[in-house]
Amino acid sequence: MGSMNRRTGHRHAKYKAIASRLSKRIADGKIADSADMPSTRELASVYKVSTHTIVKALHLLKNRGIVQVRARSRVLLCRDVSIQSIFSTAIALVSTANLFDFRGRNYYNEMIQTILRSLGDSRVILQGVRWTQEFPAGLAAMPVRGIVLVGQFAPQLLNRYGELGRPVVLLDESAQHSKIHSVSIAGYEASIEAVKHLAALGHRRIAFVRPFHGRRLVEGIDPDAAERTEGFLEGCRQAGIREDHYGVFTHSQEQCSVATGVCAVRPRFTAVICSGHSHAWRFLKEPDLRVPRDLSVVSFGDHTHTDNISGPRIDFREMALRGLALLDAPVSPPQRVRLACTWHEGQTTSAPR
Repeated sequence: MGSMNRRTGHRHAKYKAIASRLSKRIADGKIADSADMPSTRELASVYKVSTHTIVKALHLLKNRGIVQVRARSRVLLCRDVSIQSIFSTAIALVSTANLFDFRGRNYYNEMIQTILRSLGDSRVILQGVRWTQEFPAGLAAMPVRGIVLVGQFAPQLLNRYGELGRPVVLLDESAQHSKIHSVSIAGYEASIEAVKHLAALGHRRIAFVRPFHGRRLVEGIDPDAAERTEGFLEGCRQAGIREDHYGVFTHSQEQCSVATGVCAVRPRFTAVICSGHSHAWRFLKEPDLRVPRDLSVVSFGDHTHTDNISGPRIDFREMALRGLALLDAPVSPPQRVRLACTWHEGQTTSAPR
């Protein structure tokens, strides 16, 4: 065991020693510019070590701001790397909210983390309402390879991004009337399937709950919620449910509990479809409501949710990967990718009593 620890320690010391020797050669001018810098394979041959050891040494130098490692084992001195060359391989990630607030159970968390892992160091992060409104002009002068938009953007703002002449993709919203790519959820179809599922259980009185965002970047109803609402109404028509037996409820944070409002309707609803998990939990927490005995609850949600709420599930990791792939597609014509939801059978639905 002692011998093994000594060998491991020797390997650790070796890559640090190589990093120190390279740093000294660069500082002394013996490696004057990037043209004099050997590749990782050449360095491995010179120092008679594995390329893995060289990569670890270069990683130390990279963290100190001395070198950058590019494709095909090419190593550049940071003083030779221009701003233009850095941005030419970078992707701008633009969000209307603080990306670092996406953690825990936030439904965007997996999408954002997938993007950050995939881009690595090749990213420029711009976030907040002010940046998203003012930065199309700034990005015009910044030669990034592509742009990923996350959040709600007004149509006129999307048009400004579409005029930049480089690949732009909008995630979780459909950019129907702009010149950019988009990846969104097939919410219309998922709502129809949700109604069919409830109708098959015997439900003939169904409510739909959607959020109202008020005065933000996009006025009024969330575009996703609007599409899901239309799907709900079409699903009720297809299922042959009477018009006076289904209804749409719009909820804002300032209002009283939407669950109380839905449950107060008479004759009572036997099922509810929620546009998001936050509304579904309002029904689950109602003290005098037993789910699913008194009311079946269905909700859209992230496929990583571990709760037992039934409903359509969205794969945000796939959304991120599909969006990044579109950055390699031609700018024109813009592509509209629609991701189908999968149904999660939880414990919040049953036949009406």
